[in-house]
Amino acid sequence: MKSPSIKAVLDQSFNDLAPFSFRYTHEKRRYIHTLKIIRNLVSDGTKILDIGTGAGITPLCLKRMGFDAEGLEYFIFPKNKTSRFATRVFEKSKELKKRWQELGLVVHEKNVLTDNLTPLGSFDVIVSEALIEHLKNPKLFLKRTVGLLKEGGLLVIATPNQVTLMNRIRLIFGKSIYWPINEFFSDGEDFIGHWREYTQSELEYMVKESGFEIIQSDNINLLRHFRKIEFSLKNLRALIYLISNLIPGTRDMNYITARKK
Repeated sequence: MKSPSIKAVLDQSFNDLAPFSFRYTHEKRRYIHTLKIIRNLVSDGTKILDIGTGAGITPLCLKRMGFDAEGLEYFIFPKNKTSRFATRVFEKSKELKKRWQELGLVVHEKNVLTDNLTPLGSFDVIVSEALIEHLKNPKLFLKRTVGLLKEGGLLVIATPNQVTLMNRIRLIFGKSIYWPINEFFSDGEDFIGHWREYTQSELEYMVKESGFEIIQSDNINLLRHFRKIEFSLKNLRALIYLISNLIPGTRDMNYITARKK
């Protein structure tokens, strides 16, 4: 019997995790890209941890693809952060945890920077999608990631690109490329938006300095997809997005696959 496609697995997982998965719909292309990377690198049964799992979409997909996958999450739960994001998006976190249990999905509620991670054991692959930009201490995050990996284990890390073509244009016109100042200022230490985004070379530097050998490094467009372009001011963003496909280093996501030395 032919196994279901990655897209079919993703659609099923989105449906099973609804309504918690709804806010991630615009990132479906990113999920598909990550799942393809893992499928092409490792075999069934491989032990995988998704750090910063959010609603649990990635590990649920991986389980259904035959991998031994778990998630780790902390910041989305209101009791752990007082930010508007946590209280607004996951105010019904008890229902989400119940859903995970019903689906047989293990998600550890731990802070990757401060909690004891020893009980989790070690993993063959660690996935981190759109997390490192939310953390104030990327060095500690990568150090702890190394500690969770088996010898020769793999890290698949993705983060928004700081120097997209759109961001460069914003700066030319005097616009900030950072999170809205009112949220950053009012949330203080509870701010869980993007503390800093990184260029592709900066991400490569941090990964290498943390004890990894880079296998693959890509700068790609994944967060938006425009099927039709109409040349009007309304669709200027779409036009800029398409132009960025022609200019290396200006696309929206930086992806690195690396091996623990």
